[in-house]
Amino acid sequence: MTTIDAHVPQLQDWRRGKPQEDPEKMKRWGVVTAKPSEHLIHVRGGRITSRSGQGAWCFKWPWDSVAIVPTSLQRLRFSADQVTAEKVGVEVVGLAVYRIADPLLAYRVLNFSYPERAQQKLESTLTAMFIGATRRLVATLEVEDCLRKRKAALAEELLREISPVVGGDGHPDDSTNRGWGVVIDTIEIQEVRVLSRTVFAAMQAPYRARVDQRAREAAAVAEQAIAEREASCHRDAELARINAES
Repeated sequence: MTTIDAHVPQLQDWRRGKPQEDPEKMKRWGVVTAKPSEHLIHVRGGRITSRSGQGAWCFKWPWDSVAIVPTSLQRLRFSADQVTAEKVGVEVVGLAVYRIADPLLAYRVLNFSYPERAQQKLESTLTAMFIGATRRLVATLEVEDCLRKRKAALAEELLREISPVVGGDGHPDDSTNRGWGVVIDTIEIQEVRVLSRTVFAAMQAPYRARVDQRAREAAAVAEQAIAEREASCHRDAELARINAES
């Protein structure tokens, strides 16, 4: 029979309102197994043991520490409101896909003793970073740039700004390295919406005018073609009548 840390009153109070943890990952002692998409880190006597690894398992004693770090793809959506350089309010909605590429590095900076809580903290931290960076970028852009160049002006700039912060390429025993061991695979700006209906309608007016002009020109060309065909048919009929009379 195993004992679950969540049964300890102090831990239960500390974790009230936090994500529900998997009991299999919270054992005080017993066999702990990681899924193929998880990296198990087994620490005994302050050192990472050879039982650690991707999809690995270990026997945990009460004096051991075991962390389960998910390495599968994760995604998050973020939304940021900001005024552009022209003082026009826009809403930017984006999607980011990320993963933990260096579990040992991520283990150092996030408390994966509580895996679900660590994942939530990482997601909320990244979301806040994306929102803050998006607002800084939008504040320097014009509305047209936000709408027409959102991949180059927003997505690529966000990736360039945030990836080095969370990436890192160090090792657990290197106390000077930077990064979290997290790789951001892609950032997609899904929508840029002008918040003012009046401004949006004014921006659409030239386009609508061009469409209306093209429609009128097409109608005029069609009417002219019909008139020419009718005149041609009329001439042919007159010629036929004249030939028949002669």
